[in-house]
Amino acid sequence: MDLAQIGFGAETSDLDRAKTSVNALVPAARAAEQAADNVAASMGGVNKASTATTKVMMAESGATGATAAANKVAAAAANDNVNATNKVRQPQTV
Repeated sequence: MDLAQIGFGAETSDLDRAKTSVNALVPAARAAEQAADNVAASMGGVNKASTATTKVMMAESGATGATAAANKVAAAAANDNVNATNKVRQPQTV
């Protein structure tokens, strides 16, 4: 015997609306999960690119340091040349 047969009635429209809402959330949750997975995968790519960029910048930094050292040596050599030229140009006393 069900409740309606013995005179009990129940208003279930709120439950029906709640069930419909929950059923709509399931696909939305799946879509959100997929979007989060896509973001995570993209971030992996960003991290790889960032690591590669860092390596390039570190190599550039080393090359810049080597160039600075070479420039320092060249400047010292140029200074020596100027000093030698100035020494030769000084009047000689006999």
